[in-house]
Amino acid sequence: MKENFKKFTGAIGRSVRHWWILIKDLLKRIFVPLKEPPFVIYFLIIILGIGGLGFWHTRYYKNEQDKLILAQSLATYLIAIVSGAFADFYFKKKKSERRDKSGQEASETISSSLLAIALAVFLGSLSLGVYGLMGTRDNENTAYDYSIYGTILALLLWWIVNFDNVNLKETDSNGTYNAGTAVTDELAGEKAENEPNF
Repeated sequence: MKENFKKFTGAIGRSVRHWWILIKDLLKRIFVPLKEPPFVIYFLIIILGIGGLGFWHTRYYKNEQDKLILAQSLATYLIAIVSGAFADFYFKKKKSERRDKSGQEASETISSSLLAIALAVFLGSLSLGVYGLMGTRDNENTAYDYSIYGTILALLLWWIVNFDNVNLKETDSNGTYNAGTAVTDELAGEKAENEPNF
């Protein structure tokens, strides 16, 4: 009886530990990029600003108030973002698995649980986007709302997938400034801990 209880509690402990690891990984992917100005600036200007230009043009330049047209504009944007983000995530996982098989240590192991979450977000966002595209005059408010929810999910997936993109970081994993994205030439190549406190 004691052995069965120990096995049961051990299984629960492992399960809780796996959930905790998954939650920590998701939180890291959400909050770590906030410390990287190039990442945030790229997200705001390129992904939201220029990527969403079709929506911004329709909404503000044409001063379009028709929710069906806005829903369709958002839907095409979110489908492009979520498809690219999921494809990036999938290929990162495959590359990580190849490194593991070849005996090299992977810089990051993407768990199957994280892939399942990414797939759920991808399918959810895609479904909301398709609903936004298929909207009619009878359900234009719902189509618009679904397109907004789908866009938020698509942007969240893009953020989670690209959190470790070295092209969008000022510092590398060693704390050395990245010469391509460092704020000034003086900082490029210096250690991050040497930066002045403001």
